[in-house]
Amino acid sequence: MKIGTTQAQRKLFFNLRKEREKLEQLGFQPTTALLAEKLDVSEKDVIDMERRLSAPEASLDQPISSDDDGSRTRLDYIASDEARPDQAVEQGEFSALLREKLETFASGLQGREQTIFRDRWLTDSPLTLQEIGDRYGVSRERARQLEKRLLGKLRKYLEAELGSAVDIDALARD
Repeated sequence: MKIGTTQAQRKLFFNLRKEREKLEQLGFQPTTALLAEKLDVSEKDVIDMERRLSAPEASLDQPISSDDDGSRTRLDYIASDEARPDQAVEQGEFSALLREKLETFASGLQGREQTIFRDRWLTDSPLTLQEIGDRYGVSRERARQLEKRLLGKLRKYLEAELGSAVDIDALARD
């Protein structure tokens, strides 16, 4: 489907053929200038849209050349949004390693720190700072300060274990 992107292009797309047929029925020669005047667009826009409308459709599944065996199509040249298999494996391995390091770190914490860390970082449904504050009878700001202190400890631990492979600031939650 060939659809313009500006209002004038959309107007042309839907009205150019109709206007051409209407003018021919009235006995006029539908010139570019006359079509542009009737549709209230520039002649250049009419010429561009006529060119676009007369261009052949291009299928993404159509073979690229006639002498090709049909195995290469335009679709083969469109970049995929999915990660490459090697990247997916690498990301999975790194995620597993990071999860293991976070569990080890959490096991070294005591009492409230361990609970806050687990409820904020090692769960699929993390508590908000307000919920943590309510649980321990402290303000949201105090819960944020406790978490900030924990993240400082975590940063040192992960740097010792993994080097600079983890950006703890990128992991921070609101």
